[in-house]
Amino acid sequence: MSAHCFRISFFNRLLVAGLVWVVVLMFVFYGSNALYSVPAPDKPGYDIAAGDDLKQTGTATPPIHFAFAGRLQKADKGQGIKIFSQCAPCHTAFQNGPDRIGPNLWHIVGRPAASASHFSYSRAMQNFAKQGHIWDLAALDAYLAAPDRLVQGTIMSFAGIKNEQERADVILYLNSLSDKPAALPSAGKAKNNGSLK
Repeated sequence: MSAHCFRISFFNRLLVAGLVWVVVLMFVFYGSNALYSVPAPDKPGYDIAAGDDLKQTGTATPPIHFAFAGRLQKADKGQGIKIFSQCAPCHTAFQNGPDRIGPNLWHIVGRPAASASHFSYSRAMQNFAKQGHIWDLAALDAYLAAPDRLVQGTIMSFAGIKNEQERADVILYLNSLSDKPAALPSAGKAKNNGSLK
């Protein structure tokens, strides 16, 4: 075989490999959108405590009643691990794990948005981070429900987790990915740390 034929053959293999990756990525993008479509909620946002709660805290940000606190209390970490398997192609979830298409998620709960030092975030996520957002339990619930609704323009090709209890299961698992997991809200109530302002 001549060197010329070898170069053409090698180029053809590269071209085919590139086309296969494009098809796989399109399948993942459109497949996840078809499987995990998220309808708009009947009542968006969270209930905000007023009056006495505001006077007691002495702050401009009153405590927030997490709508999903009860779901977190009965969440199943094992189920969360199973559901997270759909995220594993893009995210690692162990300490000092490498970044993939998305950043490593070790100690994600309580971490400022777009703060993994070796990951190149999208412009939309960088703008989200500049507003002071932190990935607390409430922010993760909102993001996993519909990523492009909370972070408009995000390039994460995931439509979200429609089932509220499944979201709580995943959040419980994500919270466990830390040496010091965050305390879960009790009795459906916890203070807002300003991450969803």
